[in-house]
Amino acid sequence: MNSNDEKIATQILIQAGNARKFVEESLNHIATFEFDIARNDLEKARQEIIAAHHAQTDLITAEARGDHLEISLLLTHAQDTLMIAMSQLQIAKHLLSMFEKVFLILKNDGAGDLS
Repeated sequence: MNSNDEKIATQILIQAGNARKFVEESLNHIATFEFDIARNDLEKARQEIIAAHHAQTDLITAEARGDHLEISLLLTHAQDTLMIAMSQLQIAKHLLSMFEKVFLILKNDGAGDLS
């Protein structure tokens, strides 16, 4: 793996890791009914995933041009981390939507303090 490919793989890994961190923070805010903060964290995660995906696309484009890409443990780990981050983001979005609905139902039924 050449140094440019290593740099791109590292970029994917860092941005995907950042996305996972933002998703985790969002889940913590969902659990405490801080939905606006959770939504903001999910947007930050989405932006990190977009940046990582652009880097991934650069690698794919280079390989399609005929540039040989050596598969390394670093690249495999970066791809795996990106895939996990994308899945976590999707699940967290669904959880946010469900928690918001449950919160409104409980609030409207006079469940009292929900914190």
